[in-house]
Amino acid sequence: MKKSRNYLMIFFLIVAGSIMGNIIGGFFADVFPVLNLSESIYFGPATLDLNFLSLTFGFTFSLSLAGVLGIIVVLVIFKIFY
Repeated sequence: MKKSRNYLMIFFLIVAGSIMGNIIGGFFADVFPVLNLSESIYFGPATLDLNFLSLTFGFTFSLSLAGVLGIIVVLVIFKIFY
């Protein structure tokens, strides 16, 4: 049970590190433009039309250098304190 909780916490730390890294990268974009270099993975929208209901699915994942640095910092801090 503890292993499952640990994986969930690491997942949330990765998401939080990515968000914090992108926010900090946005603040320092004028000084360090390299922080905003990013790559995107996406699946275009797919539509399921059932005549009475129409659903559209899509997925976009974009990760910048600042996000990667944020993930690394958060995981190092996690490793030190946990």
